[in-house]
Amino acid sequence: MSGNNQQGRIFFFIVFALLALLTFFVVEPFLAAIMLALITVVLLRPLYVWLDNRRRLKGRTGLVTTLTVLLFLIVLIVPLVLISIALFNQVVDFLEEITSQEIQTSMTELAAAVEDALQQFPPLSEIEVSEEDLVQFLQNASKAALTWLTGLPMRHQLVLLIILRQRKSPT
Repeated sequence: MSGNNQQGRIFFFIVFALLALLTFFVVEPFLAAIMLALITVVLLRPLYVWLDNRRRLKGRTGLVTTLTVLLFLIVLIVPLVLISIALFNQVVDFLEEITSQEIQTSMTELAAAVEDALQQFPPLSEIEVSEEDLVQFLQNASKAALTWLTGLPMRHQLVLLIILRQRKSPT
């Protein structure tokens, strides 16, 4: 009987380990969201308790929860959104400046300066930098920065660029 009991325990632990592994695979895509939720709860719990202890809000958990979420949005999320919008606008302005005619003369000077700087280093002295290559590099770097900032596909970025250009152009 003892051997049968031992086999039952081994079978139980194998099934338990297999189910734990399968559960992990199901939950794994959500672990980042779960961790972010836990961090948010830990950070906002003192604010919630403080609001709940106020005389006018005592026992009104729905109102306290709403106020906690609103304060969180105002204090943390709004500045992040404003900073992201400012960064996005700067990248768009940079893209527009690169493609404008005003910068063409300074691009020629910049290409010459880069080529002169490369001449200072013997291994790099054979590299030639043309104005077109420099403009192309800056455009690609700007598009990469825009993609990184927004996380949007390129067609969405083009729509945003068109909208922003129409907003800035005098009518």
